[in-house]
Amino acid sequence: MTRMAAGRTSHLTADEIAREARRQFDDAGGEPSIRSLAEALSVTPRAIYHYYANRNDIVEAVMALVWSDVFAEMAQDLDDPIHDRGDPVELFVLGARCARTVFLRHPALTSHLGMSARPSSFASGAIAVMGAALEDAGVSGEQAGRAVYTYTTYVFGSIMLEASRRRHLPEAPADAIGAPDSPGSTIRAQLPDDAPTITDSTIEAIDEVVSRDRTDDELNEQQFVDAVRHLMRSFVEPPGRAPEAG
Repeated sequence: MTRMAAGRTSHLTADEIAREARRQFDDAGGEPSIRSLAEALSVTPRAIYHYYANRNDIVEAVMALVWSDVFAEMAQDLDDPIHDRGDPVELFVLGARCARTVFLRHPALTSHLGMSARPSSFASGAIAVMGAALEDAGVSGEQAGRAVYTYTTYVFGSIMLEASRRRHLPEAPADAIGAPDSPGSTIRAQLPDDAPTITDSTIEAIDEVVSRDRTDDELNEQQFVDAVRHLMRSFVEPPGRAPEAG
């Protein structure tokens, strides 16, 4: 058995390093260094390299921890994703909502959402559940691939945008936040004379999205969930049939 490092009461593990790295991501808002990890864990940098070849490997391990939390969150509402997935659309909505909830607890990590995950039985199982849910809805082959690409692009992009908004919101002047005086007023006030004709209902709906108060977290989440539901229904509804409202 290896000699225990001074100042420690247990031997170092890869999981301990990953959890400390996640803590430092959360507290410092940026990627921790090998030295900062070693100091916090009372070991030498060489001990860190015994488990991880480089910092990128550590980030992947941290992301695996967070994704594990996402699936644990989903499990609270999904008893048996293998044999009883329920409504395929709602399964994707649940996954998106849980991913958003968990990753927004770790905003500094959202910039790594595009990182390719290492092959693992855990990740492969999650992909299999997604594929099975799409086939339950009659979506397979290339269409299933397009659905997953569209879904992940929207979900990951939305989470990154929301994390960025939350990081920068405290710096914004107080009078820069707030809903327009009336629906459509913000856009109408800036329309050039040669702008194309837009109906009132359309301009009001767009203005409500782009100009409303972004500090309402509950409304932000509801709009996100509604968009995911509409997006996935566009893949599973029969051609020519408009997606139902959320």
